[in-house]
Amino acid sequence: MERILRIREEAVDFAHNFNVPFFLDRNCNWLIVYDFRLPPGFQPTQTMVLLRLDYYPEIPPGISPNDVYLAYDLKFNGKSPKYYHYNQCALSYKGWHNRCFLEISWNNKTDTLTTFFKVLTIALQEESDE
Repeated sequence: MERILRIREEAVDFAHNFNVPFFLDRNCNWLIVYDFRLPPGFQPTQTMVLLRLDYYPEIPPGISPNDVYLAYDLKFNGKSPKYYHYNQCALSYKGWHNRCFLEISWNNKTDTLTTFFKVLTIALQEESDE
């Protein structure tokens, strides 16, 4: 119950900070974020993000098995972004593709969903800087 309350509070805080609508399933295992803004060079300029939160907060989103999925039609300067996997995702047939991270510096006591979305934004921005 403590985990569920934490995730619900963090989701509301994140949505407020990023000004985005979201859906959180009843058991707090899946979070869908709508209209997540992407850095310049990405098409479309906004996308949906799906987080798997089965082991959150002990394991951050983006580190398996807490996978991060982005909508299927995402392009960066007309090409598929790095670390964006079409064929390695169980949800590909539903229009989602995995955005993997090799590691994320994470403190499960103090870091939050807002922290993760800041990390995701920075990672996408760094890709656009390359």
